[in-house]
Amino acid sequence: MSELVDLLERSGYPVAVEDVLEAVADVLPTREEVADDLSERDRAHLDEFSGLVPASDQEVAKLVVRRAALATAEVAGALDRTQAAERLGVSPSRISHRQAEGELYGFRVRPAKMLYPDWQFGDRGTIPGLQEIVEIFPEGVPAVVIRRFMTEPDDALAAEDELVSPREWLLLGGDVERVAARAATLGDTA
Repeated sequence: MSELVDLLERSGYPVAVEDVLEAVADVLPTREEVADDLSERDRAHLDEFSGLVPASDQEVAKLVVRRAALATAEVAGALDRTQAAERLGVSPSRISHRQAEGELYGFRVRPAKMLYPDWQFGDRGTIPGLQEIVEIFPEGVPAVVIRRFMTEPDDALAAEDELVSPREWLLLGGDVERVAARAATLGDTA
């Protein structure tokens, strides 16, 4: 773990080991969750008709490592309460109040520590419509999923014939309701 912390520090991210471990634990599936729990009959049916090839242990391990890396990157790029306060020009206690009121998105990495992802901040404060979007995020969706949603181009959002992310859409003055409707579906599996 010290090599990871050294790498993060060399890259300009002074991150506490405990924060990284908590974030990884939040997204890391247990071996039982990854294991195949289908009956033999169901497995035989899928093998015969689905065209899917079961992932090897090595492929599953790569996916788990990627999840851990994404969680580590999320912690490394997030602001702590003091940094968020400096960014917004308010007191650290005001950051806690704003997060509690749904005006900021934060994720917990330890029982008493919140982090605030950088994607929610613009040049002057927070991105437009942030509170409406934060209030819609389904409970329990990992911060890395929310980051991906907010920062990757969305096929339903285009500006000047180019797909944009929800974050970009909001910064360009796009309709908050379009992003909110999509945010409400985060974590849906059907």
